[in-house]
Amino acid sequence: MNSAGGAEEPSPGAGALGYRGVKIPEPRREQHMSHSYAQNQVHLGFSTKNRLKLIPKDLQPRLWAFMAAICKNHDILAFAVGGMDDHTHILFRLPPTLTLASSNRTPQNGSTNKESNSPGRKGMARSP
Repeated sequence: MNSAGGAEEPSPGAGALGYRGVKIPEPRREQHMSHSYAQNQVHLGFSTKNRLKLIPKDLQPRLWAFMAAICKNHDILAFAVGGMDDHTHILFRLPPTLTLASSNRTPQNGSTNKESNSPGRKGMARSP
């Protein structure tokens, strides 16, 4: 349509049209953010060097308690900690803020350092 001045009038809704008449969608305006839920439970086991029987029975309860405390200090929920005289097991929930690799090093490093520094406990080392 031409107006009195000869210029073509814009059609209704022309403001929503962009380059070459392609409709530009309105930005979404949502009232809430999306949420994620992660719950990873991990069974971690590691052994003494060369699977030598280096964890005596009288030390085991203290070692398991120590490993559970390390998990607690790093906000890792440990469901079960235990093992034998040549290996340990931990069942824990991995928090979403930690990577699996960093959570695996946490209890192992702490318990290895403690046992290596204990008097009369030579030969404790991380397994490869």
